[in-house]
Amino acid sequence: ALQLVVFSNDTALQSFRQSYSNLQTYTYERKKDGKRQLVVVMAPFSSAVVAKQQTAQLPVPLQQGFAKPISDIHSEISTN
Repeated sequence: ALQLVVFSNDTALQSFRQSYSNLQTYTYERKKDGKRQLVVVMAPFSSAVVAKQQTAQLPVPLQQGFAKPISDIHSEISTN
């Protein structure tokens, strides 16, 4: 997966979705330091290399995204 952004509230997430409605993204919720976070990712990709290559195709504000194994995402979701 390619993690794009993390938000702490629904309003920011909705604003992101409106701004980037052309992107197919997925959102999941996790807890970090006891605080709720909404993580926006693009997935799946065949490898971390392919995921990272996708960043060049994204709008400039999202090009700092990073590859994240699906297993890490599953782990974060299950610990909620």
